[in-house]
Amino acid sequence: MKEGAKRKGYNVTNLMKAFVAMCVASCGMLLGGCAGTGPSIAPFYLMRSVETEPKFVGVWKPVEEEGASQVMDLPAMFTVTESERYGYDIHVRMNETADEGPVLPDMFATVFRVGQYRYLDITLGQEESKKIAQTAGPFVIMTHHMMKFEIDEDEIRLLGREPDLNLDVTINGFGSDTKPTPPRKPFNYPSVNLLEGHEEMLEQSDQNALKIVNASFRVINVSSPQLQRVIVEAEAAGEFKDVLFRLRRVKQDVSQPAQKAEETTSPKTP
Repeated sequence: MKEGAKRKGYNVTNLMKAFVAMCVASCGMLLGGCAGTGPSIAPFYLMRSVETEPKFVGVWKPVEEEGASQVMDLPAMFTVTESERYGYDIHVRMNETADEGPVLPDMFATVFRVGQYRYLDITLGQEESKKIAQTAGPFVIMTHHMMKFEIDEDEIRLLGREPDLNLDVTINGFGSDTKPTPPRKPFNYPSVNLLEGHEEMLEQSDQNALKIVNASFRVINVSSPQLQRVIVEAEAAGEFKDVLFRLRRVKQDVSQPAQKAEETTSPKTP
């Protein structure tokens, strides 16, 4: 790293690593992976398109049976309650075995309709947002993420586009000898690249990590009304065909308060 990039008490490379980690985590804030559409500065919904879904309320856990189509395992339990606002609060309880990887935050979800399909807009939970606002308010913009939303009585399916992994890239000498499958042509969401003009601040290993998941620092930067047309175009382009995550309802009394509901699904300790 260039000497001029160092300052007392700071290391620009380390700061950029933290920025990469933050942005990659933000890319799949809901479920810990780069999945779904986003981030977007504006909500994906219009208030007149917001819908209620009583079946959404309850405790949900990821499908674990072999062969289930989803991007990654979810080491967490999700308790959904009606919010004091117009949507749903998602309370996350990480599994005790999830001692590695990101800790998922509580979230706020809004069910909305565009045409004949329904989608889920996801952003940071209200309490989590307050904590960040108290410490870094002027420097943080809460972004929104979206997946197509399908729900039955006991199952939720969140659909989007599976990441196209570039397995031909190596990191620290390790990589795949197999030729990667050519990625599908991505849908071009209207966006701005936050990293443009700052690429040289990333170490080679960080650049390779981004190439493997074909990730970028692009943020969708159009208004909510404009996004309605964009969603229709993305749907027509096949952007919501892959089941990214599948959740099953935990059988219990969903009228219990969120905290008590989580406790009843937790394994009892002797």
